[in-house]
Amino acid sequence: MWTHELLRASDWNERRHFDWMYAHAKFDGIRVTCFKQPTGQVHLLTTEGNDLWTYVRDYPWYLNMLRKVPCHTSVDCELWVPGLPASEVKSSLAKRDGRLQLMPFAVPFFRGTSAASMRLDEVESLCRGWSLSFAPYFIYTEQPTRDELCARAVAQGWEGWVLKASNYDTWYKVKPVRTIDAVVTGFKDGDGKYLGLIGALQVSVEGHAIAWVSGMDDMTRCEIDEDKDLGRVVEVAYQYVGAKGRLRHPRFVRWRDDKSADACTLDQDAQLATYWRA
Repeated sequence: MWTHELLRASDWNERRHFDWMYAHAKFDGIRVTCFKQPTGQVHLLTTEGNDLWTYVRDYPWYLNMLRKVPCHTSVDCELWVPGLPASEVKSSLAKRDGRLQLMPFAVPFFRGTSAASMRLDEVESLCRGWSLSFAPYFIYTEQPTRDELCARAVAQGWEGWVLKASNYDTWYKVKPVRTIDAVVTGFKDGDGKYLGLIGALQVSVEGHAIAWVSGMDDMTRCEIDEDKDLGRVVEVAYQYVGAKGRLRHPRFVRWRDDKSADACTLDQDAQLATYWRA
């Protein structure tokens, strides 16, 4: 599986050269690599190595891969449920309810040969020829600001972007990040390297539990006092509000001892307010 560097806001201005030209839309789903064997079988492998083909074998896009994609070809895709977060993918797989869509975004190998240097329009043409969708992308000749990219992703309802120099060269991931002030209402014990320490904080706003938050450094974990820190205000970074009114990809930022619990309102995020007040 190909990995790509996550560019946070603090990293953005440190880039001294413009080494990408495509901004490729990233959808909120689970990543799979589809590989067509010499026998004609198409496997859908997750990042954990699980093969999902038996769950999707009746989908039109899977049948198109069986019929049209050449053998010895792999296609990287996002498996997603339109309009819903990635957590719904597993539910849809289990129910076989027909909601899943496949969104290709790269072709690592074509007929057994590396396709790393191909242009995105060439890759898109391949996918269209196989009757598969292709993730939207934009070509930039001048580098936009990170805020501009994030605003565009939010407006389209996408998870973010993967910035590329070509089909499979110089990938950077950019995701919109929001922050919210919330109240600590619970604790979860750590395990593994954090055994004996706090593993995660439950945080709430106006009495509604909205996330289990981790991402604290070792010193912060050691200093957490369950008796004293219950009710303490914390700043949490997250990507967006999920379908059940919970924060997606929450991460500890810092303590906000300058704020009171009463200041932590649902109005900090319109989606959060709409869900819980409904």
